[in-house]
Amino acid sequence: MSTNADPRWELLPHDPQAFFELNDGYDLKDLKRSYNAYIRRFKPEKFPAEFQRIRDAYEELSNELRYGQVHRSLPIDIVRFNWKESATPDLVPDDPRANAKPVELPAVEHQTLRERLANEGPKILYIELRNRQFKSPYDYFALALLSDVVGDDPTSFVRWLLAGLKAHPNEQGLFHLLRDYFYSQPPFGYVRQLLLKTAEVVPSDRFYYLTECLWDRLLRSAPFATFRDTLEACESRFTDCRVDHQMTFYLHILKGALFKADAKWIEAAFERIEECHDQLSYSAAFELDMLEFFKAYAAHRSEFLKDGGRMRALIDRTIVDYCMLDEPEADRKFFECQMRLTANSSELFKEFPVTEKLPQHVLVVWQWITS
Repeated sequence: MSTNADPRWELLPHDPQAFFELNDGYDLKDLKRSYNAYIRRFKPEKFPAEFQRIRDAYEELSNELRYGQVHRSLPIDIVRFNWKESATPDLVPDDPRANAKPVELPAVEHQTLRERLANEGPKILYIELRNRQFKSPYDYFALALLSDVVGDDPTSFVRWLLAGLKAHPNEQGLFHLLRDYFYSQPPFGYVRQLLLKTAEVVPSDRFYYLTECLWDRLLRSAPFATFRDTLEACESRFTDCRVDHQMTFYLHILKGALFKADAKWIEAAFERIEECHDQLSYSAAFELDMLEFFKAYAAHRSEFLKDGGRMRALIDRTIVDYCMLDEPEADRKFFECQMRLTANSSELFKEFPVTEKLPQHVLVVWQWITS
């Protein structure tokens, strides 16, 4: 990519692959190279808004690579829909009236929703669309937006998206809108309810890719028993699930669970992944090997902290933050840790004398975080 050219911001968030100037078949190394070139120019402390847009685009493509998703550069009118669509779109294929003779409609019905909003107001349109028996994906999108305006209830936006995805399971526009909503940090009090409802609507391995960010929040902020019981309830509703995608999710979530879950759950999760080892990609298998070192550190934290001072406690906190926090926040915590270690070098050398040989799992974990 040309690092001197101005970023094509108009491509975000709809086409992150083109934004990073990546060819089809790119891998994580290609993505990171382009990402690093941009964040060297748009540092978070100077360009927080631009950095966040770049970061969001990177995370979207990184997650797609982990889950083996093929990124599609969908036109904006498919991903976000188009307010110029007719208020009475074509009948969907499974509509039993699809083969019926077209019905002549009053001229007002052929106006766009934008035009009708100017004359009739959102409540009239909302009621009309809500009462329509056969709704297109666009109808559900419009209902989600209009429900926010008419004040239906705080959860109405996501409820309409879920209803639309249930009626049109393969609709990519609604799927991506729902994922965008989950990444917008909905109120935490709704997270468990959203996960359970989404498992009913998307009872397959696509569920993991769609909801991973919600699981991260639940793991960080709720008792682990709540996380465990919710995950079991969601997975019990699955009717179809690819093992490799399920293992990708478990590899991701285990990193944080090591510091919250009970030993029995952790062992069961590792055994579950090991049973599917032959189906893991090379990168996933490598990630599993690294998790074994983090597992060893979590199991022996007390030994590392025993008789230690502020520096050991700081390093331990940074390791836990790396596993529990979002990557940008974890990176910030690591940078702060490095600055404090440098500023307190005499105290650091006192707590880690050259005669002390640290366990391998401590060295490997710290090296992995610093790389």
